[in-house]
Amino acid sequence: MLMQMTMSTLCAHRDSHDRNWILPASLLLAGNLLAVALWQAGYLQARENHFLEQAQGGFLVLVCCVSSLRAWRLKNTALTLKFLLHAGLALLSYSFLLREVDIDRFGTAQGWAQLEQALRLFGVALWIALLMFVAPRVKPLWSQRRAMFAMPMVLLTMLGGALLVASWPFDKQIFPVLSYATSQFIEEMLELNGCMILFFGSLAD
Repeated sequence: MLMQMTMSTLCAHRDSHDRNWILPASLLLAGNLLAVALWQAGYLQARENHFLEQAQGGFLVLVCCVSSLRAWRLKNTALTLKFLLHAGLALLSYSFLLREVDIDRFGTAQGWAQLEQALRLFGVALWIALLMFVAPRVKPLWSQRRAMFAMPMVLLTMLGGALLVASWPFDKQIFPVLSYATSQFIEEMLELNGCMILFFGSLAD
């Protein structure tokens, strides 16, 4: 009887975990199919500071806000793995955001370039502070690596980051068989998918 109850509980948990992937996967699939259709019809352009890049920036802002909020709620347990992961994801999305958004192009005034430089320096300072905080605690954190790499948040963050990195060859147009427009579209779609997956990761446990 005890064994049956345990198996039933595990199966229910697994079914619930599997269902949690259905909505994000469906949204990604629907979004990609719609984007391809609009691009082929000429309604969607893969250019700098156009819709696809603005959508990336929007998702990165959401990731940064959600992860920062979740880290803030865990501030009283700052030594926990979840706190550090959310703080790290918030900083990662902040760094990606500054890479994707050209603040110095918002206007011709010198102040925009100075603001971008200040935000970059602020990001570097935050990374240094986080690394200094983590460095003395590497051993106890690394002892939790199996649990960490099994967390949906970590898996989604790794997948999202991999897609962002995978967009680099298309940005540099190193595939001569692809036209410039196709390379740009693939680059922007990889980056958009990466940002969306990072957002799903910020919501996960």
